[in-house]
Amino acid sequence: MPKLPWFPIQKVTLKQSHDRHVFAHLHDPGAGKTAIMIAEFGILYMTGKITGVLISAPNKVDTQWINEQIPKHLSTQFKTKATVWDKKPLNKFWGNKNRLEIIATNIESFRTKKGQQMANDFIEAHDGNVMMIVDESHEIQNFKSKQTQGIIETGHKCAYRRIATGTLLGKSLFDAFSQFYFLDPKIFGHQYMSSFKSEFCIVRFERRFNPVTKKKYGKAFPVIRGNKNETKFWSLIAPHSYRVDESEIRGGKKTSNVQKHTYTIDDATKKIYQEVAETAIAEIDNEIVLTIKAGLSLELRLSQILCGFLPKQDGTYINISNQRLVECEKIIRKIKEDGPIIIWVCFIHDFYKIEKYFKKQGYRVGIYRGTKKHCAEQKEKFLNGDLDLFVVNPMSGGTGENFQGDCLHDIYYSYNDNQWKHWQSLFRIDRKGAKAKVTHHFLSASKSVNVKTLQRFNSKKGMGKRSIDDIRKAIA
Repeated sequence: MPKLPWFPIQKVTLKQSHDRHVFAHLHDPGAGKTAIMIAEFGILYMTGKITGVLISAPNKVDTQWINEQIPKHLSTQFKTKATVWDKKPLNKFWGNKNRLEIIATNIESFRTKKGQQMANDFIEAHDGNVMMIVDESHEIQNFKSKQTQGIIETGHKCAYRRIATGTLLGKSLFDAFSQFYFLDPKIFGHQYMSSFKSEFCIVRFERRFNPVTKKKYGKAFPVIRGNKNETKFWSLIAPHSYRVDESEIRGGKKTSNVQKHTYTIDDATKKIYQEVAETAIAEIDNEIVLTIKAGLSLELRLSQILCGFLPKQDGTYINISNQRLVECEKIIRKIKEDGPIIIWVCFIHDFYKIEKYFKKQGYRVGIYRGTKKHCAEQKEKFLNGDLDLFVVNPMSGGTGENFQGDCLHDIYYSYNDNQWKHWQSLFRIDRKGAKAKVTHHFLSASKSVNVKTLQRFNSKKGMGKRSIDDIRKAIA
């Protein structure tokens, strides 16, 4: 029996998935997919189907499974042994079939022979009677990568397999290929990437472009430019998956508010911003910048200027202004009585500027950066109410983590182009169990790249669908 009350939709999902050998939980963040999978392997253990669970998850999320989620959700009716892999070979005490044994490991550990050997030893110790879970499975979209191949090879030795993600697709239907190949290659009926692309992707053969000579060169290579046969695609995965929208969990009720805080940039920042923006536009107009990647680097540079600093070639920074910090402090003063606050940042320098500035103002500040141990300690302090402000990067803390506690406010201080990480970060405090409606605060400089970035996030237009013209408009 679950330790905590369940949403009705979770019970529906479990009824469909609990005894399936392969299944995909395509749930929005906060929709309870972790609790469902814990219930699944609990049922399978109690019915004698498995004796081991192998969890592969992003960095820090693997630790959260063992230290938070399993103690929170798994029934205490039977003996368990659960740990995060410590990068050492398994000892002889593993393989006890009179208890449920659980090992969680970082997805990237499958890049190494040591990581794959550990997983194989664990599966062999349990005679293959193992459930393997890939949490945040969009992290294995790259079919050719070493970690994806290691996970697929390992998973096919397990009796039961699960994937879980709220962002199955990023740029095209091909993003789902490796995730469902891990479950079972027969789902799509394609053993090779090329045949899958031929059926479900619009592929163009294009040659590389030299920005200096302005000529194409080399051999043409395939580039995915769109999708096709989408109805068939969804019909093939439907019997093996269940999709839970966040609105289904909340009964269609809105559980969060959004507040935009716009300010006019000061003269010092404006001068440098305009100089860099004008140079960037000239480079685009003169076709010096011809790739999306190069254009994004210009956009990010402008975002850094708005945050009050300018990177130098030697790795140091020129501090321009503290205006962004002052504007952030105005928001904090209005909401600090409601409890601890998360500040989302995208640049390393932001961490230390914010920490130094607000500590001088008397705030207790923690940063979610560094080793797993440090991040876990900082997170615990935040959840226990020992921090006023918690500075986090969506790239490292925006996926899989639960920062809810008593937090009802977060502030988006700086932005990059990764809309998927941004979208995931919205659900780190907007989750089941919130004491009241949470509020997301977006800090934005008027007439700047901030405005276009937030518009793009709201429209769900990602990097894969952007053009150089889009970037020019954002800079202008």
